[in-house]
Amino acid sequence: MVTVYDWFDDPRAMDALAAQKYHRGLAEALIAAADRDRRTWDVTRRSAFRLVAGMDPEQRRPVLDELVRVLSFGPWLSGDQARFTAALRAIADLGDGGESLDPADRVYYREQWIAVAEHQVELSDMPEVRLVVEHELAAGRTVPATLVAAVRRTAEETFTGTEYAELAARLTDPPVNPGEAWADRALAHAAKCGAPWSELLAHAAGARSAKPSRAWERKARTLLTTIGEQEAAEAVVGWLARVGRRRTVQLMCEDTQVDGYDRFNENALRGLCWLLTLVPPAPAAASRRAEVLAGLVTDAPTRVSNAAVYALARSGDAEALRRLVRLAGVVDRPTRKLVEAALDAEAQARGVTRAELDEVAVPLAGGS
Repeated sequence: MVTVYDWFDDPRAMDALAAQKYHRGLAEALIAAADRDRRTWDVTRRSAFRLVAGMDPEQRRPVLDELVRVLSFGPWLSGDQARFTAALRAIADLGDGGESLDPADRVYYREQWIAVAEHQVELSDMPEVRLVVEHELAAGRTVPATLVAAVRRTAEETFTGTEYAELAARLTDPPVNPGEAWADRALAHAAKCGAPWSELLAHAAGARSAKPSRAWERKARTLLTTIGEQEAAEAVVGWLARVGRRRTVQLMCEDTQVDGYDRFNENALRGLCWLLTLVPPAPAAASRRAEVLAGLVTDAPTRVSNAAVYALARSGDAEALRRLVRLAGVVDRPTRKLVEAALDAEAQARGVTRAELDEVAVPLAGGS
């Protein structure tokens, strides 16, 4: 059996560094331990941490200063992103979340945590971020929208999001997460056009069931009336048309860049699809709306795809019927079942057979 010698877990080596007051060496030991244990999160059992954590504040302070020095070089000049994050974790794991730092260093430390955390897909392996966000809220500071987004994405995770759910519930602004092309366009529109638009986005983000409730629809109708139904529908279709474009804020999973959908925003996209069922399309806009919704059915995540099928089925116009008939032959099996059920319901409502309904749609489908 091969044993790996972890020098930062050797009590004699750590005692020797402390005896020589080699603060940089102790800081490097803390960084190495934090980086080694970033997945298991059992770093506080390491000799380096036990020694430094047991020092009195005056003895510990020079070690903290060395850790801050590593941060001052930024994530790239300090060696690499993992080393930079390990330095942040080392400070957090000494027990006070950076509170023992000088005021200027404390602000810098939190700013660096925010800069790292806001680009993470989710934060389940960064528990100290919750402390940072709590400090920001307690100080009355606005939590950056991209960090709000990371907290919300973490809360969406089935197994790891529980601890973040309560915190996410306190972060109500912005109404949807920035970083996706459609969301950035929607947020810019809401900022320009006023509070009702932000309320509409927030209401859409509350779409967390398979189908809208009566209460959800009542509030949605009120908001649509306030804004103007056709104006709102036109804007929503424009936003949905941008779904799936390259992210505007790059996300990281560990050390790898990822480019995918924001799980929190999937709820909002579902709600936006539902909104369209409450506004019959204007004749000139029907084709564009059906085209955009059909694109979501084939390309978007499941909950968004299902909502798009629901919206097409509720549209009741020829363009939507045409798209549903075409989709029945190209989508995968789970989605096909929804499409077929929608077509069966439409045939029953018209008092015709499915074959007869398909015949009605065939000449329409041949148009494009």
